[in-house]
Amino acid sequence: MVTIKQKETFRVSLKLTEAKSGSVLDLTDCTAYSQMRKKPGDALIATAQCTVNASKGTIDVLWTADQTADFPIGTCGFDVWLVFPNDNDAYEQKAIYTDEIGVIKGYTENVGE
Repeated sequence: MVTIKQKETFRVSLKLTEAKSGSVLDLTDCTAYSQMRKKPGDALIATAQCTVNASKGTIDVLWTADQTADFPIGTCGFDVWLVFPNDNDAYEQKAIYTDEIGVIKGYTENVGE
């Protein structure tokens, strides 16, 4: 578990590859989303900005410093969901990553002011 301070930018970068070949997955027409909560089913704390780079097979998940300023002290969790086209011209979705973070106060209080 990673620990972040309130008011700190928090970013997770994922690179998706095929298990057998190791080749980068083509994420064309895919989208991603992620939400932070104290525990599953609890109130929403923040929604991340998710950016998919189709050709590189990467997903960047970002919570800004303004968002993390309001994160509650303690343990929070998030998952990253991928929405992708299937062979039937429809879309499927799957949770591809789940993690928890520890949130603490920083020693410096007037960051960015």
